[in-house]
Amino acid sequence: MSKGKWQIVVPGDFESTSKEYRLSGKSYNRVTTTLGIIAKPELFNWAKRKGEKAANKILETRQAIGSHVHKLIEMTLSGKDVNLGSYELEIREGMCRFFEFNKIAKLKPEALEQRLWSNEYGYAGTADYIGKYTSPEKFLVRGHKAKFKKEAFVIGDWKTARSFYPSYWLQLAAYAMAFKELTGIEVDGVFIARIRDGKIKVKEMTYKELQKLFKVYLSALMLYEWKYQKKDWKHV
Repeated sequence: MSKGKWQIVVPGDFESTSKEYRLSGKSYNRVTTTLGIIAKPELFNWAKRKGEKAANKILETRQAIGSHVHKLIEMTLSGKDVNLGSYELEIREGMCRFFEFNKIAKLKPEALEQRLWSNEYGYAGTADYIGKYTSPEKFLVRGHKAKFKKEAFVIGDWKTARSFYPSYWLQLAAYAMAFKELTGIEVDGVFIARIRDGKIKVKEMTYKELQKLFKVYLSALMLYEWKYQKKDWKHV
């Protein structure tokens, strides 16, 4: 459950670019950008098979679907009316499943699209969901046991990709540790809801599991800073 009231005051000058965030006159590496340092041979081989033009078109379409889904979920959890009539079938079916997931997981958002950053390590990002959650066993990936059978306080992420990629957990580990740095609160864990082809599948991790993965994230961050000659390595 929520471990007390919390508030993160985002500086008024908070800005974002494709590679970094800026706040209070300082630059912070984007978590998702730093994770780009990790090789993705599967994606490279897929793009090679499809051809550059075709691959770029597919990626553009998938990015648009992802943006629509994120926005519709944000509206839903904010209590706004959502009209799905103008969206393509995959999005309509996915959102119908999300409405069911929302009820079963008993989502109670305390923040949506929450900016998070680490002054200690110099990174920043945006969490899709922070709030209460109960494991929706119906939607868990086969073979995975529920880790939050009782109401838990978690960070959640919406994905529309083909799979649960390992880097996603590094991203959430970075968010969880930034949240603790800013608030002093340890979340119980995190979940990823993968919304694709009109279906939802969910995976979860506890805070203890994230602590181990955070060390891996810091290694990726160090490599990114080294490659792009970033100064002031905060974690070295």
